[in-house]
Formats: sequence, C-alpha cells, structure tokens
Amino acid sequence: MTDMHQYYQYRPDDSGAVSNQPTPHNGSHEEKHHPLRRFLVWLAIILVVVLVVLAVLLGGVYAYVTQIPVANTDGRTNVVILGVDEAAQLSDTIMIASIRHGSGQPPEVAMVSVPRDLYLNIPQHGDHKINAAYALGENQDNEGGGAELTVKTIEQQFELPVHYYAAIEFESFKEIINAVGGVTVDVKTAIDDPYYPAPGNAGHEPFHIEAGKQHLDGERALKYARSRKTTNDFDRSYRQQQVMLAVRNKILGTGGADIDISRALNLYRAVGEHVDGNMSRLEMLRLAYTLRNVDTSGTGQYVLSSSNLLTSTSGGRLVPSGGDFQQVQEFLDNLFSQPRVEEFQPRF
Repeated sequence: MTDMHQYYQYRPDDSGAVSNQPTPHNGSHEEKHHPLRRFLVWLAIILVVVLVVLAVLLGGVYAYVTQIPVANTDGRTNVVILGVDEAAQLSDTIMIASIRHGSGQPPEVAMVSVPRDLYLNIPQHGDHKINAAYALGENQDNEGGGAELTVKTIEQQFELPVHYYAAIEFESFKEIINAVGGVTVDVKTAIDDPYYPAPGNAGHEPFHIEAGKQHLDGERALKYARSRKTTNDFDRSYRQQQVMLAVRNKILGTGGADIDISRALNLYRAVGEHVDGNMSRLEMLRLAYTLRNVDTSGTGQYVLSSSNLLTSTSGGRLVPSGGDFQQVQEFLDNLFSQPRVEEFQPRF
C-alpha cells in the first residue's frame, strides 16, 4: 500500500482556508446532460440536509425517508462530480466523492481530485487525457453523453463502481456563489494572471488577487478557482476545494450545525436551475438523511498528482507511476483505512 504521507489532505478552518494539521478519519440517461461541476454534489447534499430538517420539523418523515434506497457497493456510495467549460466541452474539474455508510457506524466522506491531464484509455475512443472524455461523449453520439462516458472511463481504469454523477457549467458557478452572498477564502499566495480566459477579440483579460483573507463574489470566485497561469493544476484543485468548503460554511456555519435557511433556499433555487446528474431527488433526500451526523470538518480531501501516484511525461500528460493503475486502484479501495497524514505542506 502506498504511504499516505505523500497525499494532499485538506482540512478547512472557519473561513474555508486550509491548515497543515492532520485530519483524523474517525441510472439511466434520458437526455443529454450539459456540463456540470464537482463541488456540486456537496452543495446539493447541503441543500437536501436543510430540506430534511424542515420536513422532519413539519411532518415527521423519518419512516418514509429511511425506506428510500441509495445505490452503494458494500456500504460505499461513489459520486463523480464534473465541471465543464461549455465552449470547449472539456471537463476541467473531476472529483470523486466517496461516502461510507451503514454498519451502525457514523458516515464518513472522502474526496479525491483527478487531474484533467491524466492520460488513459477512454472506452471505444483510445488513449486521451481524461478531460477529453466529456467532449467525445457529447460529440460522437455516445449513449449517455459526455458525463456517462467520463464515468465509464473512471470505472474501467480505476476499477471503482460509480453510482451517481453530477456536474455544472463553469459560468453557472457564478450564480451559485452569488446565491449565498459570496464566500470568504484565505488566499495563500497572490495570483497575477494576465491571460485569464475571457470573451472578446483578445480572448483573455488580467486577473489579480492579493494574499490574505478575501471576500469573493461569484465572478471573482470563479476566476480564483480556475486561474492556472501563475500556478499549476494541483494548486487550482486546492483552491477549488477551498471555495467549496467556504460555501458549505456559509450554509451550515463553521461548526456544521447553524443552518442559514435563507441562504440554503437561495442555493437550492440556483442548484435546481444549473445542476444536473443521475441522482433522483428522493435518492438525494435519503443520502442527505444518512449524512445528517457526518463530521464535515473531518472530510478527507486528496489530489492525485506527480507528487504521489502519477508521473509527468511529454505533452503535459500525467501517467501512473507504476506503469498501470494498480496503485491508484489500491489507494481508492483503501480510502477510508489510510493512516493519518502527519504533515501537509501546500504547493504555494
């Protein structure tokens, strides 16, 4: 088993920032799904938690909710979350959220970011970077579209059963952030990106943000999460998780128990308009009920990178260090039994 001291593991503080402290670990496709985004599964789960609380208070739906089945394999439910650039139809954000529940134990959650430049075999399409799977699925009439082809790729290469997927268009992300009144993040290092993608003849515009705690509206939060010219894709994954955790704190409070109903309802409306996937609302309701007691501050968050299981090659590609995906598969199989990370040093 690979030493987990090598992996990134993030733990949020009150502002959605990341500390270097160790984190304890105590459907069928009916129509083509347009692009979607990773931290959306968390947003959807947060919203449904709010709805569950309201439903229990108003009508006592315990007996009904507990009878709704949620897809799982041996008590573990895996969700793939995608964020796609609508213009390029590339899934530039790919995350696996894994939830372990049942057996009379409190539920546990772990999230793994998959780099978009991971080079692998896409079923029926040959070898490509994984972020091309979405476009191939959308443009070549694959059954299930781009999201399901991405899921099939992950299932094939990682040997991991995927029960659900969710996604969001990057531009829609701005409306979701604005729905909760913006977010506050701790910017570890100033970013000065002169070539942030933008509409118009030039095709880009400058983006700058100072280090320190910053309150971001939807537009600036999107730029903060997507900018990569002055950093790298692994740092970008770190920032995306920062923003996700900051949204969670706006809804649940820093302790996870003080739900802001007004913001939650605003978020619910935004998610309903811009998020798509293969999880029914009843399944979301049941999963949210299952997660009602989860310690979200202890969520394990990891980034597969060239610092652990992957190796950089020509053409900006990342490939498995061992020559195949066996080590990655073992890591995912044992996601909830890895030793505690003693030290984490972010790539900033």
